[in-house]
Amino acid sequence: MKMDKNKKIVVVEDDEDLLFLLGKVLAKAGYEVECFPNGATIIESQNYAWPDLFILDKEMEYMDGVEISHRLKSNKQTEAIPVVMMSGSRENENVALRAGADYFLEKPLNIKRVLQITHSLIYDQKKKFA
Repeated sequence: MKMDKNKKIVVVEDDEDLLFLLGKVLAKAGYEVECFPNGATIIESQNYAWPDLFILDKEMEYMDGVEISHRLKSNKQTEAIPVVMMSGSRENENVALRAGADYFLEKPLNIKRVLQITHSLIYDQKKKFA
């Protein structure tokens, strides 16, 4: 997979170890990555360069992934940006998709699958996932 260094991904995850791991893996794959421990920063910031993809944890303090996704998909500036939501429970998949997430990943994460989904959502947004 050829990556474009200009493609930016924002990862929002309150688990510091997973946040660090995703940041490193995605950067090694060639993406520009910004990592945040909560979603308040990305929603409340006025001077923010929007990414090509958001990867959100579903359950976080302050503002969870469902609320972030809902706000992103309700904003004309961000409604077309793909959102991947992660959770340790498959039961959260329908909640994530109803909140506007384009894809759901169950934890523990399969890093190969994360990279496949990331690439597909950024470069082939019309692709359907199995």
